[in-house]
Amino acid sequence: PCRNRGSSPSRRRGLSAIEEDSWEGGIGTWTEKFPQEFRRSRGYDLMKSLPALIGQTMIESAYAAHIRRDVKLTISDLIADNHYGHLTTLAHRNGLRCFSEPEGPNLHQADVLKTGSKVDENMGECWMPSPHRPTPAKRFYVRDVAATNHIYGRRETMCESYTSFGPHWEETPFLMKQ
Repeated sequence: PCRNRGSSPSRRRGLSAIEEDSWEGGIGTWTEKFPQEFRRSRGYDLMKSLPALIGQTMIESAYAAHIRRDVKLTISDLIADNHYGHLTTLAHRNGLRCFSEPEGPNLHQADVLKTGSKVDENMGECWMPSPHRPTPAKRFYVRDVAATNHIYGRRETMCESYTSFGPHWEETPFLMKQ
């Protein structure tokens, strides 16, 4: 909770929410507690089946595919709960709402419906054309966000827009309009 004098939610009228940009955490694969989290969420010991994760044929291929799927689901659940859910909990604890872009271009490991359900305002992104984002498929991250918001009954979809890696500040609002 806020410990500054006079910073109660009722007195802090100028600040109503926090906003987090898209996932910039890279690809998560393993942590010290991952085997325990896996057992807790999936109900079996992953350590006995580690060869399946590296493509060894010591076990039947359908079972290996099942294990790899469960690992991906566990990583997705952990990102949704321990990142987006935790961030929203902290915001609420301090009388704030949480705005985030949980379906951005860098998050390939999480279920967009789950991550979007963990924040108060699920936001998208749209980029200016650039060498970094040359095609529409690499520039517009709004469709999944809008679908998620629709499913959860949210009437608005906000979007970070006109983002670019460069060339910087060479576009005018007129050129961005299209």
